[in-house]
Amino acid sequence: MSKNEFLKELRDYLTGQVSAPEVEDSIRYYDKYISDQASGGMSERAVVESLGDPRIIGRSIVDAAARKKTEGSAASRGYENTSASGTSSRKDRSSHGKVTPDKLKLYGTIAIILLVVIVILVAITRIVAFFLPLIIVVFLATYIIKHWGDRR
Repeated sequence: MSKNEFLKELRDYLTGQVSAPEVEDSIRYYDKYISDQASGGMSERAVVESLGDPRIIGRSIVDAAARKKTEGSAASRGYENTSASGTSSRKDRSSHGKVTPDKLKLYGTIAIILLVVIVILVAITRIVAFFLPLIIVVFLATYIIKHWGDRR
């Protein structure tokens, strides 16, 4: 297949499926690609054969254009998240997966609460450890006095 036949089949496939500027951009791209490869030492026919069927290339261009259009429109308008109660909240896809100020505030609050709980537990442990010998001595003394007091 010649370069002109390849480009004609590609144009025929793309026309009506993608916008006219996208058709022209694709044709220009493949025209330049084939010319560049041919000037590098390959024959035009070999370059065209290495590209494969122009309809398969056209299908991938159509799919990419549809994906680009879908992603672009979803990002520009956001998307609706409807809960079971029927209310909807609007979310922006650009913030998906990012730490927002609200999340940062929540994480900070959780960290502070955990820190306070840890400090309280450490304080209780130290107080008990400090007074434990005294408590043991008092209990032993009370037991001994009570035990020895009953024998007399």
